[in-house]
Order: sequence, then structure tokens, then C-alpha cells
Amino acid sequence: MPPRVEDKEVLNEYLDSREFVSNKNDKIAEIEDDMSNFLHTKYFSFFDSGASAIHSALIACNVTYGDEVIVPSWTFAAPAFQVLRVGAIPIFADIKPDTYNLDENNVIELLNKFKKVKAIIAVHMQGYPCNLKSLRKIADDYNIKLIEDCAQAFRAKVDGKYVGTYGDIGCFSFMPVKQLASCGELGGICTNNVDLFNNANSVKTYAQKIIEGDSNFYYNSFTYGYNYKPSALNCIFLKYQLEHFNTTISKIQNNANKLTDFLMKKIDFLVPPIIEDGYEHVYHLYRISCNTSDLNIKNTGNFRKLIMNILKEEGLTTRLYQSQRF
Repeated sequence: MPPRVEDKEVLNEYLDSREFVSNKNDKIAEIEDDMSNFLHTKYFSFFDSGASAIHSALIACNVTYGDEVIVPSWTFAAPAFQVLRVGAIPIFADIKPDTYNLDENNVIELLNKFKKVKAIIAVHMQGYPCNLKSLRKIADDYNIKLIEDCAQAFRAKVDGKYVGTYGDIGCFSFMPVKQLASCGELGGICTNNVDLFNNANSVKTYAQKIIEGDSNFYYNSFTYGYNYKPSALNCIFLKYQLEHFNTTISKIQNNANKLTDFLMKKIDFLVPPIIEDGYEHVYHLYRISCNTSDLNIKNTGNFRKLIMNILKEEGLTTRLYQSQRF
């Protein structure tokens, strides 16, 4: 949603204030409070990107050289890349063919096989939540951390509870193609654990000491850190997207439901996304797959290309998503 006139006025006020140093900008803290209130979580902190949020979350969870982290075998590359950045080893788990999310049964198999696993990164693919209740129990049973990658799934829910709030830390991306989108690169974390919150915040400010509720600025660096501080302009832009977000996402969900009803009634070889009981999808992408088993089609790749061309002629944009071509 583009900013309204009054939104632009607030952005102009920020530009006129010339308070461009993000760690001294009270506006960011105000919007972080808005985000924590929206998600019903104790703590929220903005980062300069979703990738830096995951990186900081891993460090906050004490994942380091030689540790292992379970990640999905089919997802965007960022989670595995951040595991490698901290010197750990990504262990690739299977995904379920109907949801494209982590297969929790395979996660258990891997935990019984690999003995240095420190964390699971659960990625909610294309706006649909993982089986968070099961993954939360698995993480507790094996005494490891659960990190949620909610980059594609802000406001998705399981049993009325937002994704990002089941894990030890939830990580978000708000760059321009996401549902809740800013005007540039922006990420964030949420958690109910004050130690994880302080540690992750310290990572983003060159490892300077950051303590929740302590307004003092400690200039010394206490370990190794990075400059992951967000742009205040991006945060302010996001604030006014958040205010209208429930309305925006409801329109997306209503359109998706209409499309699903049409496909199920009219075109049985195009399979819409599944929605399990208690799960709420936010449709970062509306994924369909082709079931050609009853059509006697030998080359499914060409058939898929034909379907995509037909939809393109009808004005509907489609694309392959991380598909292997043979």
C-alpha cells in the first residue's frame, strides 16, 4: 500500500529533523513497541535486513564453529548461508510435499543421527506456517533452539498465535516485496527471552553492550559484532503499513480463497495450497502445482509451460519457484 498524504508528512518530518543516527532515534523504539504489541511478544528489534536478523539470532543462540543447524532442503538460500557465516554446518531436512515446509519426522531422524545440532531453523514457506507445535516440542525434547524464519509469513498463525512467537527467536524481513513491506531493506527479530534479545541487539551494534531497560550507551565492544542497525526512514514507512495491514492481508486472503474455490470446482488438475485446521496462510505467493496423473501427459514440463503461457495471456503473472530443470 502506498503511503497516504499524512504518511508522507510524517516522513518529511523525519527528513527535516535530520536525526539520521538510528541508535539515537526514539522513533525506532516507538515502532518496535508497535511491532511487539501487534505480535503479542515481549521484545521486538529492527535490523537492516532479514538475513542479518537470522545471523544475529544464530549468534545470540550461541551457534558457532563446528555446530550443526537443521534447515529445510527447499527454501531461499539465506538460512543456510547464515549458518555457514557463523562457522556451523547446515543439515538439510526433507520438506513435506503438500506444504513445502519442514518434515518434522525427518527432523527427528536427523537429530538422532547428528549429535552436534544446536538449533532448528523453521522457514514458513510462501506464507504458510510450519508445524510449529510439533517443532517446538522437538526442540524442547532435544534441548536445542528453535529459530523461526518468518520472512515470507508475517501475520500467519497457528491456532491463533503468530508465527515468530513459537520459537526462541522469530526473524522477519520487510523488504519491498513482502506483505508487510518497507521502502527498502529492513528486518527484525522478536522473542520473549531477554537474554537472547540483548545478545542479538548487541550483535547489530558492533557488540556494544545493549541491555533492555538500560538507557545508557556503552561504547566499548565486548566481543565481535556487526553494523546491522536499521534505517529510521524504513521503520517509519513500515509503521503506517502496519496500521492498515490487517485490512490489506484480509483482501489478499479473500482473493486467495476465491481462487482456491474456483480451482477445486473447475480445474481438478491444478492443485491449490492446502490449509490445515488451525493454520492461517498469508500468501506471500499463491502456489499451485500440476497433477497430470490422469491426463496421459508425457512431458509435464511442457504442460506446465503451456499453463503458464495461458495464464500470462489472461494477464496473470506466474513464475517457477526454485525448480530444478532437467
